Amino acid sequence: MIPTNLHFSYVCRRHAGQVAHRASRLAGCLGGLLLLLVASGAVSAAKGDEIEPEQQSLPYHPDAIPLSQYKHSSDSLVGLGSLKYKQIKDYYLAIYASTTTGSYYSEASSLCDVVRKYFDKNHIHCVVLRSGGGGDNVRRMRDGRVQVAIVPSSLTYRASTGQAPIPGARSVMSLGDEISVLISRQQANIQSVEDLRAKRINLGATESAGHALFLDYLAASGIATKELDRLDSFPIEYGAQGVCSNYVDAYPIFTVHPTPVVKDAADRCGARISGLSGPGMEQILRQHPEYSRVVLPAGTYPGQDQPFETIGAKNVVVAYQPADPYVVYWLVKAAIENIDLLRSSSPALKNLDPHEMFAVGNYLPFHPGAERYWREIGLLGPRED
Repeated sequence: MIPTNLHFSYVCRRHAGQVAHRASRLAGCLGGLLLLLVASGAVSAAKGDEIEPEQQSLPYHPDAIPLSQYKHSSDSLVGLGSLKYKQIKDYYLAIYASTTTGSYYSEASSLCDVVRKYFDKNHIHCVVLRSGGGGDNVRRMRDGRVQVAIVPSSLTYRASTGQAPIPGARSVMSLGDEISVLISRQQANIQSVEDLRAKRINLGATESAGHALFLDYLAASGIATKELDRLDSFPIEYGAQGVCSNYVDAYPIFTVHPTPVVKDAADRCGARISGLSGPGMEQILRQHPEYSRVVLPAGTYPGQDQPFETIGAKNVVVAYQPADPYVVYWLVKAAIENIDLLRSSSPALKNLDPHEMFAVGNYLPFHPGAERYWREIGLLGPRED
């Protein structure tokens, strides 16, 4: 850059002394210098808004989002610096959650409610999309169909360490605590992990975090799957029906509590709720830093008179890297500035803490829109360019 500027300066001074004979060449030099300076300024102004190399190769055709929005944002990223978009009138935010009876769906609905409070300012339409849960959301993100989703932090931890990459996934904020529990038929008399032998277990969808966790728990507890009578993988939303109709003896679930999927079984047939405890739990906690020891309080469900220890993690909001920074920024802003409303909107969100939403469970780099807000409120340091 410096030698080029000096070259322009030298040539222009030389021709300036010959204005009568070289006026056209002088004008060309000055014009070229002006273009160079403008281009340099444009590069500086755009610094930080550049499309990351990874983003250029990511598929992006998000469900429920008009083509005009994601083509606009992914092609130009206009407005990341100022967060003021003038090219289109309305914006769309779609959050992939879970089945309609799952806690993710309740959490996403509450998030959309607070985003809508600012519609006069942000013009964002927010919708919740039904899915099979965290693992299903990750699969859809890999296909480029997700703008924003809720997933277990155990999956984002594994992505961050390269064990199970999620290309393009970026942190936004964490939400509630996911707690693993086992729901069993009273007649099955499952009092400990040893009692699971020769039982019929529904693990839920094969791509779910709960499915993987329970298989790890069985292995850590010294129980081979062949020692079970039967292993099923039908959606966990049918768990209560399976237990109460004597089709299965038990089903594990890894989610935010309370949730209708568990309460329904307790109400309908007095199902027993217990934790994933014992030596298997201790081994998993030693080997997997993405999990932590948590306690499900007594009285969370009918018939659960005592608290119990089990395995837990955070559930987190993630955004796809090509997703519009404008809508991600407003999602975080609306959540933090309406934290009391969120706490009262869903039992799954009653213990939200703004600092934890930033500091705990976000293993992936922040999405540019989320990063912008966390910097604004001082939780993230100044950007180093």
